[in-house]
Amino acid sequence: EEELIKDFDQLKMRNESNCATITDQLDHISMLREQVEHLSEKLQETNQKLHDIQEEKTVLINTFEMTHENTQTLEIKLLEQEVKIQRQTSVIE
Repeated sequence: EEELIKDFDQLKMRNESNCATITDQLDHISMLREQVEHLSEKLQETNQKLHDIQEEKTVLINTFEMTHENTQTLEIKLLEQEVKIQRQTSVIE
């Protein structure tokens, strides 16, 4: 009978130890889930920021291209005006 009680106590201790291990593992899994959720939210925020920045970059590139085209057009007009002024100056002289 003592042997059975001793075996029972050992099994009980192992069972309690296993329960504690399982509880620790469940806590760890829960913590990992929270970390994954947090990182997922951060990733979504980062992706949204990246998307916004890419849109802004596109707008800036388009604005730059339009400005460049306008500058070229103005340079051409300026050259045309200079040529006209030179002709008029030549005629006046």
